[in-house]
Amino acid sequence: MDSPLPWPTIDTKAALHWVEEKTSICLSPTQKQAIEIALTSKILVITGGPGVGKTTLINSMLKILQAKKLTIALAAPTGRAAKSVCLIVQVWKLKPYTGF
Repeated sequence: MDSPLPWPTIDTKAALHWVEEKTSICLSPTQKQAIEIALTSKILVITGGPGVGKTTLINSMLKILQAKKLTIALAAPTGRAAKSVCLIVQVWKLKPYTGF
């Protein structure tokens, strides 16, 4: 994972400010940290119990990544998580890819 990212550098502070303004949502410090990691990493695993903000986090990341016109892949390890991902795919009108 030491190879360069497949996308140009994204100014994370500007992206966080933009997405909070765009969505009228104040992200928590841990959500901001997760977005910073996502924008500087090739992979991110998101975990947490119900109601901790996973969907808000994913929606915020997708808004940033789509604004940058990047290709996005989402995966889910459980049926319940897959349902959430399917809803996100529908809301964001993402093209599902099942070729993995």
